[in-house]
Formats: sequence, structure tokens, C-alpha cells
Amino acid sequence: MKKVKWFLIIMVLAGFSFSCNNTTTKEKKSDAIDSTAIDTLTDKIAVVTFTQLNSDEAFELNGKTIKISGLVDHVCKHGGKRLILVGTNPDERIRVEAGDNLPFKEDIVGMEIEVIGKLNVEKIDSTYLANWENELKQKLEAGDNTVETKHIEGSGEHKQGEGEGQKDITEELGKIQQLKEEINTNDKGYILNMDIEFESMKQLK
Repeated sequence: MKKVKWFLIIMVLAGFSFSCNNTTTKEKKSDAIDSTAIDTLTDKIAVVTFTQLNSDEAFELNGKTIKISGLVDHVCKHGGKRLILVGTNPDERIRVEAGDNLPFKEDIVGMEIEVIGKLNVEKIDSTYLANWENELKQKLEAGDNTVETKHIEGSGEHKQGEGEGQKDITEELGKIQQLKEEINTNDKGYILNMDIEFESMKQLK
């Protein structure tokens, strides 16, 4: 009888020990999965600076989700679907497009914010401008005097992000001329047209 009791006690203790070890193993696996998930999430968001966006590194960031901080310099007055974010240097700027999200409010102008969204990069060179100019001239010859404006941010007067929507073709041709002059005078022979597809933002202290 005593042998039976001791046998039962040993079996209970063994089962408890296995249960504890199994629980510990599961917890370790769970921790590993959570950690991997966090690392994967972090890898999907590239923290960038305006200096990086103004270099050839911008091409490598094209299509990626980025996080960038800056000052809200302008919010589109025609629906609030666009804002202009600038860096420490006023010439460092990028458009942030609201897309299907709620419009940006004008009271955020002057705020320091952090924006997360998908970066879109387009190379604007002499060939691009020539094709664009031909398109506009053909529309003009066909009697169409207005066109949907292209939001291309050079360093000329058009950089403020104004004039969204339909534009007179002659004004767009003037913009093309500004961009031609800029491309001809810089060292690269092209400019980068960039915007961020807005996902989220927060105000910085």
C-alpha cells in the first residue's frame, strides 16, 4: 500500500514539473514572437531627415514608409488636403498629401510635427519637362485653356504649394520654364519631386 502511495506522489510531482517547464517554454516562445513582431514593425518605418531626402538616398526610400519631423509652413486653403513641411533650412520642404484622410486644419501652421507616411519620389529632368510642355501645347492648340496643375516643388515661386486644382495652361508653361532654368543651373541636371502619403502625425514639444 505504501508503495502505491509513493508511486502516486512521484507521478503527481513529475506531472507538475512537466507542466511548469512546458509553461516556461511557451512563455519564451511567446516573448520571441512579440519581439520579432516589434522588430518587423520598426523595420517598416525609416526615420529620415531632410538632408537625406535632398540626396540620392531619396531614390532608395521611394515607396517606403518614413517618419520625418519639421515645421508646418502651409496648409492648402482649398480643402485642406495638403500641407507643406519644412526643415531647419527653409528650402528643405516636402508636401504631405491627406488623401482619403480628414483634411488638415489651418491651425497647425507653425507647429513642429512628426509625420509618418509613404514616400513618393519622382525624377524631373529636361526630358520630363519637354514631354509635359508638348502635352500642354497640344491642349492649347485644341482650344483647352485649363489643365490640372502638377505639384512639382522646385525652389522657385511655385514652391509654396498654392494654386491647387485647375490652372491656366499659360501659368503651367511658366512653371515649366522656371523648372528648366533651375535644372540648367544646378549640378545634378534634375530635381526631385516628392510627397508623403499621410498616415499619421503628432505634435512635438
